[in-house]
Amino acid sequence: MAETGKTYKFLNPVGTQEPVDTFPLAPRLSSFDGKTIHFSICGEPDITIPQAGQAGFPH
Repeated sequence: MAETGKTYKFLNPVGTQEPVDTFPLAPRLSSFDGKTIHFSICGEPDITIPQAGQAGFPH
């Protein structure tokens, strides 16, 4: 038999998430002329990076 008169408290494991500030993305560049582009590749050992002059790589 369950004991009567006892009160149990439980916490909700989902919790609450505070709202965060969002910022819009930067506008796209009209061209890559005069720009230096750096790639930071983490965790992808077999990745192909386009070279300037390849088909589909804008100038």
